[in-house]
Amino acid sequence: MVKRTKRMQFLAGVAKNSEHKAARTLAEKQQQLQQQRDRLQELLSYREEYAVKFQKHGSVGLDVRRLNEYRSFLEKLNLAIEQQRQRINQVSGECHVYQEHWVTTRIHSKAVDKVVDRFQRQDLREEDSREQNELDERAQQLGLTRPKG
Repeated sequence: MVKRTKRMQFLAGVAKNSEHKAARTLAEKQQQLQQQRDRLQELLSYREEYAVKFQKHGSVGLDVRRLNEYRSFLEKLNLAIEQQRQRINQVSGECHVYQEHWVTTRIHSKAVDKVVDRFQRQDLREEDSREQNELDERAQQLGLTRPKG
């Protein structure tokens, strides 16, 4: 019966490794998501700074060329912001998938651990029973072979 427990312990180790790997991957993906959010915040801040500068310069008057440059740059910046938001949505979806995978591997790992615990308890009960039977047998043998006197 001990072989069964050892096999399950091996499987428990494999399950635990899978859980840890899934947790590391999830953590990396969450870090990527935060980096993407930080990047979006940088772009939004830059756009705000740029708009403030434009308003300062615009109050004194801008020629058509500078106005067109501003609009063109602002369009590119807005496009970059929109693309960054899309990237965040994509990475967020990936995080969700990796989180579900981690939860699944964690549940599996816990289930295998419970089976190992059950097998170990069963092995202990069987070992205790064997020992008790051996003791009972010895006691009987000693009782039968002892000279009467």
